[in-house]
Amino acid sequence: MIKWILKFIMAPILVCLIFRVQALASGVSGLSISTKNFAEVKQSPFESSKIITALPIGEQVNIMYIEGDWAYIIRGGDAGYVRLDTFYEAPPVEENKIGIDTALYIEDKITESPAIENGANNTGVQIATVVKERASKVTFPTWDIIKADIFKLNTPAEVYDIKSGKVYYVQSFSNGNHADVETVTQQDTDIMFDTFGGEWSWDVRPVWVTINGATIAGSINGMPHASETIYDNGMNGQICIHFKGSKTHNGNQSYTDLHQEIAQEAYDISQN
Repeated sequence: MIKWILKFIMAPILVCLIFRVQALASGVSGLSISTKNFAEVKQSPFESSKIITALPIGEQVNIMYIEGDWAYIIRGGDAGYVRLDTFYEAPPVEENKIGIDTALYIEDKITESPAIENGANNTGVQIATVVKERASKVTFPTWDIIKADIFKLNTPAEVYDIKSGKVYYVQSFSNGNHADVETVTQQDTDIMFDTFGGEWSWDVRPVWVTINGATIAGSINGMPHASETIYDNGMNGQICIHFKGSKTHNGNQSYTDLHQEIAQEAYDISQN
């Protein structure tokens, strides 16, 4: 009886979650899907945002992640946001292995109340599933491997702040001794700012960073600095993300050690 109720009542949550999980689980290419309508690709997930390009009906694109009613897509050399209703519907839950596993996990966790991701769900159901999916995919490669094979310049990434459960998005700015990134939109900046207690700080926090389907443990600071390329995100400068084996630009060994400690903590959390 419980499964029957979940199947119908939780269907909207599951459909959104399947899109997100498939996009993360499908590897470097993201979730490949076709458009059903002509669509505008926008710079930010807002109707008033600048139009980058357009997609014809039947165009095949890769969805990298979902943000509200928008999908961040990549097609050839273009990347931007497209409304979700542009695409054909996701497979039914009962025909999708990820959906079946998710439904079973929801039944197990229905009475629990984990931290609420971005304050969007007060049942604890969706966040419990998302946390489980994230943790199961976390890896800990070295920075040399990451910058050579995974986090290329101008690549978007999802940042999951472990302690708050909040999610925001960044884009690679430069890859030297560590990853320098910029938040993608004003909303992303606001969320990140909130994770640091409403004050920009050189403090560091453990994060799981998802880049083209690969989720990696890391450490992020909260102080925008130096130059920038995204001018409408409400943040002046760039932010540093450290991964295993990365270091600072100025040779500050104690700060390098702190980032390494927090990156290790982020990985250890995923293994518990």
